[in-house]
Amino acid sequence: MPRRAVWLTLVIPLAVPLIAFAAAGLSVSPRDVAFETRCVRTSAPSSPVTITNPEDGNEVRDVEVVISPAVEAGAFPLSGATSVPILEPGEEATFRVGFVPQRAGEQSGRAIITYTEVSPGPTPTPNNSNQPTEEPTPSFIPRTRRATVSGSGIDRFIDTSPKTLNFGDLRVGKPAEPQTVQVFDDGDSPLHISRITISGSEAADFTVKPTKPTTVTDGSPLRLQVGFEPSKVGARLAELVIYSDSCIDPVIRVPIAGIGVEPDIIAIPTEVDFGARRPDRGIRRGLSVANQGGFRLKVTDVRIGGLDNEAFRLLKVPTLPRFLDPGEAIDLRAAFQWAEPGERRAVVRVRSNDPDTTVLKIELFGEVKQPKASPTPSAEPSAEQTAGPPSGGGSRFVLGRFAGEAAVAGGIVGFFLALVVVRRIRGVPE
Repeated sequence: MPRRAVWLTLVIPLAVPLIAFAAAGLSVSPRDVAFETRCVRTSAPSSPVTITNPEDGNEVRDVEVVISPAVEAGAFPLSGATSVPILEPGEEATFRVGFVPQRAGEQSGRAIITYTEVSPGPTPTPNNSNQPTEEPTPSFIPRTRRATVSGSGIDRFIDTSPKTLNFGDLRVGKPAEPQTVQVFDDGDSPLHISRITISGSEAADFTVKPTKPTTVTDGSPLRLQVGFEPSKVGARLAELVIYSDSCIDPVIRVPIAGIGVEPDIIAIPTEVDFGARRPDRGIRRGLSVANQGGFRLKVTDVRIGGLDNEAFRLLKVPTLPRFLDPGEAIDLRAAFQWAEPGERRAVVRVRSNDPDTTVLKIELFGEVKQPKASPTPSAEPSAEQTAGPPSGGGSRFVLGRFAGEAAVAGGIVGFFLALVVVRRIRGVPE
């Protein structure tokens, strides 16, 4: 027999048991568990790993599953059948492995499955003697299986500057100067912006650009231009909303506000009553025109009109046009003087840039009284004028007409008489 054939005859019987021995034991499926990239400290759905003892296998005891190296145990948490006392041939057990990245970057480890295989040992050779056959001696063989686990963590956060926007007061219909909002990536991974929009009840008063999807990297912020054009008077509120794949706050909102204002002209008072007067007497009254709005008022014309405008006149009119800031006023004076009796009416017309009241009207009215008639003198002399002196003759002195003068004269005479008496009492020579 050739030497090669002899060698194969000896090796093949030995190799078959060795191959069978190497293939014996538990099987693990899958042998490689890879997780998708996710944000740091967020949990991925766990993945199942099945341990199977084949039908023709031996009894398996003390199955234990751990993660190696131990520092990666927090990143790849285990659950399920991680400890099985006995696994008979044909049975299987399933444990689960999760992924919670603890840092940015790649992370990997191994699920180490240790167990003890119980081998019954070789069958004793039967003998022809009457001695009982010895039971085979089982052997306990420690074995290990492995499954690799891997995943990648990202540290990605969004931030904006400023946190809020305020356009302040702006005239209705007038566009404001755009303001800038910067969007930053505060993490170690690129930030993907998927959508940018304006929301809120007054969103139509605000604009933003650009709005298309984009990627923001560290050191290269996204600059958004936000505009404002108020459509109505009053506070206008909305939100700038940014959608991204940030690990925290994937939807971030930036409050934005502005106030729509207009000039608003008012009169104080709204009508002026000059009352009733005599034809020869004039009357003056004060009135004011003020800006109670939030925008500068431009007064372009002030004049008196109406059917009886000649009966009234303005005495104090400023140089026009006149600009009134919010809260500022113009003081005017109007006079009423007319000779003909009866009621008179006119109106002060004030033109301005108030969009609601381009011409403000202030009513003026007054009345001229009818003069009283003078008494008509009589042609016949009165009884007093024609009466003569009383009987008895002589003239009659009427004291009542000179009572005041008489009292003054009497006081003077009395003063000097008292002075003479005092001098004589004291012995003062005359």
